[in-house]
Amino acid sequence: MVNTTTLIEKDIRQIASNIKIPKYVPSTKFPSDVIKYMKKNAILKQTVKLMKLNKFFLQEKFELFYLGDKTSVYQLNNNSVRISVNGENHYSIDELPNILGVSRYLLIYTDNVLPRLISKIIICDLKYLLLTLLRISFNDFKFLTSSVNFKKLLLNRAIVFSKNDEIVPYECLLDHVPYLQELRLSHILSSEISKVFIEKICSSNMKKLAFSDIDEKFEFESILASLKKKPNLDVHLSFHNPELVLERIDKYVDKLLASGLTKFCPPSFGFFYPKTTRYDSYKNLRKSYFESVH
Repeated sequence: MVNTTTLIEKDIRQIASNIKIPKYVPSTKFPSDVIKYMKKNAILKQTVKLMKLNKFFLQEKFELFYLGDKTSVYQLNNNSVRISVNGENHYSIDELPNILGVSRYLLIYTDNVLPRLISKIIICDLKYLLLTLLRISFNDFKFLTSSVNFKKLLLNRAIVFSKNDEIVPYECLLDHVPYLQELRLSHILSSEISKVFIEKICSSNMKKLAFSDIDEKFEFESILASLKKKPNLDVHLSFHNPELVLERIDKYVDKLLASGLTKFCPPSFGFFYPKTTRYDSYKNLRKSYFESVH
């Protein structure tokens, strides 16, 4: 099997060979010697930002340790943290250089050493981010989700906190992921879903919204009604104790079955839903909806 990193490096070299680095300082209000100093002395993260601004700042040599397409950060039983790349290579935080590049999938299961890891990342081009059972600063969250290619976010009992150590509400997180297409929130309460959050979801590019491991007090009926402003949104609901809400779900499903196929996407209630005639009918209703919009 051909190494993915090798292919990417070959592509980069081919692209770079066609780029001519300007010899002269670009037109700017800053003195030319200041611009030259910035190019020569910028730290790595600043260098990346400068290169995006103007070709003059491109470096003839730019060292980067590319982690791979799927990076996992997890804690072992002895409390040590391992960084796994594509399920094959495993590193400790001390083994990784300060010139990391990450792309596509990043799955983080512990906040131990998380600030150190992020400080080592020079280029971040993620498509998918999973944060589980941890706390992460708002600035670090914004950095990890800053790519225009970022599409999927899963927060599993993860807390994003501000400089004042306050929890950043979900609606504020949405402001920094404009290209997000899929959002999954675990162990969330109805009270955490604000009117502003619903409005931002409805005006977004979101295609799928999932609430998992929710309790029986979760007011899914009113939330689904509010989300009808975005009729094509595929909503998934799974409950921690589904037997406690089965009667409510049956009542909701019966109303949708009575209405038949509409312009609204019927929500999914997870794999737990009992295999009954009602289940089969509802499954066919969802199938008919997706066939009607494709």
